[in-house]
Amino acid sequence: MCCKFDKTGNTLVTGSINTIRVWNVETGHATCRISVSRRGKETIVWCLAVLSDNMVVSGDSHGRLTFWDSSVGDQIESYTTHKSDILSIVVSEDENSLYCSGVDPVIMNFKKVSNGCGKISGAQWVKNVQRNIHEHDVRVLILNGENLVSVGADGYLTLSKYPPKWVMRIPPMIPGIRSSVCAQKKLLLLRYSTHLEIWKLGTYEVNESGNVIISNVSMEKNFGDEADNPHLEPDTAIADYKKVNMDSTDHLQQLKVLEKPVLFVTVIPKKNKQILCCELSPNGQFIVYSTDSYIRMLKLDTEDESNISLTKVLISGLSSICDRIAFSEDSQTMLVHSCGEIRVLHVDSEAGATIVQTISTEKYLKSKTALHFHLSKKTSSNMTYLAVADTEGGIVVWTQSNKKFEHHVTLPKYRCVPSALSINSKNQCLIVAYVDQKLVEYDLLNKKFTNWPGGTLPPQWLSRQNAVASINVHSKRDALVFEDITSLFVIDKSLQTIYHEPKAKKSNSNSLDVYFKIIPFKYLAGFHWMGDDEAVILEILPENIVSQLPPALASKRHNMG
Repeated sequence: MCCKFDKTGNTLVTGSINTIRVWNVETGHATCRISVSRRGKETIVWCLAVLSDNMVVSGDSHGRLTFWDSSVGDQIESYTTHKSDILSIVVSEDENSLYCSGVDPVIMNFKKVSNGCGKISGAQWVKNVQRNIHEHDVRVLILNGENLVSVGADGYLTLSKYPPKWVMRIPPMIPGIRSSVCAQKKLLLLRYSTHLEIWKLGTYEVNESGNVIISNVSMEKNFGDEADNPHLEPDTAIADYKKVNMDSTDHLQQLKVLEKPVLFVTVIPKKNKQILCCELSPNGQFIVYSTDSYIRMLKLDTEDESNISLTKVLISGLSSICDRIAFSEDSQTMLVHSCGEIRVLHVDSEAGATIVQTISTEKYLKSKTALHFHLSKKTSSNMTYLAVADTEGGIVVWTQSNKKFEHHVTLPKYRCVPSALSINSKNQCLIVAYVDQKLVEYDLLNKKFTNWPGGTLPPQWLSRQNAVASINVHSKRDALVFEDITSLFVIDKSLQTIYHEPKAKKSNSNSLDVYFKIIPFKYLAGFHWMGDDEAVILEILPENIVSQLPPALASKRHNMG
């Protein structure tokens, strides 16, 4: 059922039903057999750990954590730590600490302590702390320095450490671009693992002056899982947001909805192939997606909303798959990235898509996989920029002034990979966010970095744990909207003070040139402008993830009040 090598690789320990065996790797012979059954009850050994002092640690189907002497097969210590099967054990590098968990999702920590003095000395494993981080089965535990990484049936990648108590949950969302919009027709394309959905967004009521009408119902924003399970440790970042919002009297206000969103059509690839990337053209006429074996273009006809139709469009000369797709502002040009090549295609609703230019990135980028692929709107000088970043951290910009794209500039390489990038077509600047929270702005006209943001970013930005997922230029102000999985961050360069949403927060800095606002969400899957004063935000609620899971292990809770 499980197996584990020691650090030298010379000894292999295997666990099965009722038995643990220790093997000599060189001879292939078992050197020790340990019986783990108790009182005739069948015992399944689900997980093992092997220590340098020949001690073997096992977790079994009765919730027991047991320490064995692998030389003679004797039991040293045994603890019933869980109410059900223990599925995973991890030991620290110095072998002074271990964690275990399983079907009973409590994560138990043991510490190695000295229990003797003088001539008689030894060590004993004792319970230290327990963490209530998961609600469902924990399948895997890994230690990365002081951080414990735990993964289970709920799909969350959870990072935690102690002391002090700190938790960060990364929800099970598909990577890459998850959505696309057509602002003109108010269409929304949603990408799932094996299908696409096209929605028509709803409408809201406005008064005679054109101002929105707010519903009488105001809502309290629920930021954390602890509302449903008070025993579950909350995300540290979410808990911090709640502290900031605790004294605020502001509530979320709802628009008065006239029409709810309508699902127009669902696209399912043949043989339920996994979708790698997709894009909706700005005019809402074309849907393009790529699986791991082919690329497809579909024409979407929404004139008669009672009879939505999809028609296959021919793509000439493009046989390979792609990992990124982008459309020009007029939807007449499509760019795709595939295996170190950028193909520029002319798109016609009748004739289909035809390749007009092929650009090799091998000269400029080390990796053949595109991490970011951004095509700007046309500038005032009729220039279009294409920015591409690869998985090695390289960033290259091409320009299109006439018909063909030409290499414009390669940015200096930073020690971290970019987590998001965008181009502001108004001032022709490239904004890049890196995974270590560093922000830079690059002037594409003069080919040099600007002074923004300098050292003026507030501590709330620098203390963030999640990388920026997207950057959107504000449609009206000299501002940028940054998105990560838990919040939107609005940075306005035109104002001279720093604020924290919704409560003002002072700063000691004397040279402030950014306005900072945090709008918390959980979990944020996308942000798109739909006009000058309208945006659509996609949020995945934790309860929607939990509702798809099998029942968790039932446990009694006392003193609930």
